[in-house]
Amino acid sequence: MAVHSKGTQLKVKIGETYVAIPGIASISIPAGQRAKIDTTTLDSARKEHIVDIPDSFDLSFEINLTPGTGGQYQEAQQALEDAYESGDALEFQAALPAAFGSTYSFAATVSLFQPKAAVGTQMKADVTISSTGDVTRA
Repeated sequence: MAVHSKGTQLKVKIGETYVAIPGIASISIPAGQRAKIDTTTLDSARKEHIVDIPDSFDLSFEINLTPGTGGQYQEAQQALEDAYESGDALEFQAALPAAFGSTYSFAATVSLFQPKAAVGTQMKADVTISSTGDVTRA
């Protein structure tokens, strides 16, 4: 039986608390990719390889911007823009729906925070975060 993706959240750590980033319509779960290291020898019948350590990853998503207080965005969205401007890494959690019970934790910098406006649609922003270390799954 398939499980609905409703309830999947990307959270950012603000102070000591992870706060859900509102307005995300679609997101990929952090994974990275492992490069192949060729171990083929003259004795090999076929190409042989081992895998390298996982590479860092970029995770891109679009958000519907939500107003906060004092002319800023909602708290978690404002944290993304602030981190983009400062270059500081933030702590993130990607939480799957309860049926899976998995949460992926990682640190990342915000390499893109681009608000956008168009006729006939809501205010949005394109966001890209770039991992800076390992991903842990709990």
